[in-house]
Amino acid sequence: MSFSNFNLKLITHIFKKIVAISLTPIIVIMRLLKPIVHFRIGYFSSDRIGHFAYDLGLALAEKSLSANGNYCDLRYLQGPTCNTQLEIMAKRSFYIFPWVKYLFHANMIVRLLDELIPYRRINGSRDTNGLLELTNKRMEFSEKEKKAAILDMNEFGWSKGEKFVCINVRDGAFFSEASSSKHSYRNTNIDDYNLAITELVKQGFWVFRTGKKMKQALTIKHDRVVDYAFSSKRSDLLDIWLLSNCYFCISTGTGMDSVADIYRRPIVYVNYSPIGLMVTWSHSITSPKKMVWSKTGVMLKLSECLENNYTSSVQYKNAGIKFINLTPEEIFMSIKEMNRELSVGFHNNKINTMQIDFWKTYRNWNGFSKYHGFIHSGAHISNYYLNNNHKYL
Repeated sequence: MSFSNFNLKLITHIFKKIVAISLTPIIVIMRLLKPIVHFRIGYFSSDRIGHFAYDLGLALAEKSLSANGNYCDLRYLQGPTCNTQLEIMAKRSFYIFPWVKYLFHANMIVRLLDELIPYRRINGSRDTNGLLELTNKRMEFSEKEKKAAILDMNEFGWSKGEKFVCINVRDGAFFSEASSSKHSYRNTNIDDYNLAITELVKQGFWVFRTGKKMKQALTIKHDRVVDYAFSSKRSDLLDIWLLSNCYFCISTGTGMDSVADIYRRPIVYVNYSPIGLMVTWSHSITSPKKMVWSKTGVMLKLSECLENNYTSSVQYKNAGIKFINLTPEEIFMSIKEMNRELSVGFHNNKINTMQIDFWKTYRNWNGFSKYHGFIHSGAHISNYYLNNNHKYL
């Protein structure tokens, strides 16, 4: 760091402190008003869509459930905004202003007001309390936004009322990653999803491949298959509209699927990893990547996967573990399972013997309480996955 940059950072830090101290009297007044208006102050972390969307959805659920309180919550957005439509909807749903940042820093000095810390900082934006299940409250689109989204969809050839599925597959472009990067074990090949896409189209669905940064385009061509991630019509508005209105979502576990989740759309997680972080608070089917011992090629049991629940490719390599992607058939069968549940009605899969065994092992894992709390009745591992991987349990 050059001397001039150091001075600039120092001056900026001192300026923030001076502003924060000067605002302390306002914090004191706000505290004195607590019997009338209970001011709380905080922020949303807005640089990553997964955390931004989940924290907005969870905060809105909390707000709905405490509607009878005398709370006045003030927030600011921390970091660059990853999606302008989410920002617009957030500002319609909450009191969000840039100047709140200075009040927040002032409150950090005197600690007189309750702080609103986003779930990203608490537990990685996980709905461990089942807030999304307790209320159906969600951020609404304006009539103008709805009309604009429908017009954009019409340009693809889609007509209102036709069912569509969103598919979001993470690859090396997600973080401009090299094959040896920290999260590369989570990447998969979009071509492995062609069988599932083809079958969905045969059943009358439209399929929209979503995402902002993708390495490889779809090779499959069909009038009802839209490689939206590579489309010139892609927009922040349509990103949110698509995922909030899809029949269900298919995802490898990326930030985009959080939008579908906060709008209570069912999700099929395929090639998901690590299994210890699976989504358990909403209607979802999970088919994890297979973990095998590098030396023997033997598949790890669930208990071993949980014991080695890492978040870095290097950690898995050092543990002598590598990942095997699901086959196209395994991917398709997991998706077929969700479509069947939505078509003929959901049945509690936990009465299935293998599902019972899975949840017994999963709940007994010593990391369970850290990442999980409320368990949705519709959250389960793919029955097809369990039936074809008996040694997993």
